[in-house]
Amino acid sequence: MRARHIGMVVGALGLGLALVLLRGEPRWNSDQGVFLSIAARLLDGDRLYSDVIDNKEPLFFYTYAGALWVGGWRGPAALDGVWFALAAVSSALLLRELKAPTSAVVAGFFIYPLVLTASWYEPGLSMLGGLAIAPLAAWLWLRGQFAASGAALGIALSFKLSLAFVATAPMVAFVLIGAPTGSRAWHVGKAALGLLATLGAVALVLAVRGELGKYVEIIAFNIQYPDGAQRAMGGSPSLASHFDIVRAFFVASGKWQAPAAMLVVGVFVVAVLFGLARSGRAFLPLAGATTATLIAALG
Repeated sequence: MRARHIGMVVGALGLGLALVLLRGEPRWNSDQGVFLSIAARLLDGDRLYSDVIDNKEPLFFYTYAGALWVGGWRGPAALDGVWFALAAVSSALLLRELKAPTSAVVAGFFIYPLVLTASWYEPGLSMLGGLAIAPLAAWLWLRGQFAASGAALGIALSFKLSLAFVATAPMVAFVLIGAPTGSRAWHVGKAALGLLATLGAVALVLAVRGELGKYVEIIAFNIQYPDGAQRAMGGSPSLASHFDIVRAFFVASGKWQAPAAMLVVGVFVVAVLFGLARSGRAFLPLAGATTATLIAALG
């Protein structure tokens, strides 16, 4: 068993390295240049959100600075390989805990990091850490390690706070389904303690460094950012206007983009219904987690 785990980790790191070599050419213009500059200033003693300012989360910048310190200018690009490896392992662990077929576990090991390198991907951006860690929170929940699940969720949110709905969605589904069995209030309470402990530790570090107050201002800015962008484009912020942006995206992406998206959702619905009909309640955790995550992502 131990050899299998070591083999999985080595394979994941190899996959992550391959993806970085294929897709991870370092870029120092635009956002990546800003992130590299901020990381360098942090290593030189500047305070985040005070002396150097950007609206990304603290653990993203701290790990970026750590990668720069360890690997020089190549470090942040190499860090993406670590996130791809973690994404592969976390996806496989979660699928196995959900009692998915072995073929699905193996497919998840490869497909999840490949999806993370789809057309949206650019090296060194801020989504990867949170997306790689989020499945671990769901995996730990199913294993009954609720405080650790909350802690993992807190780490993911400290990389990318806007992933809150997507990262939390599987656990919400598990609570509604009752997986695992036991007191739901007790499970949620322990997870909340783990979440608060992690966020509290991050807040304490920020406070000691004199960064907490400014970070709270950044959070407030990020919350109103979508509406502010709407106003800047001459629009009136509303829920309907945000859906208009989604519609405009599909229109601009070509005539096949929207039908392809609807086809994928349709196939997903059929697969869920087939799984429920074939396996009954045993399929509920997998169906619930994937459905909740899809809804959160679309929202």
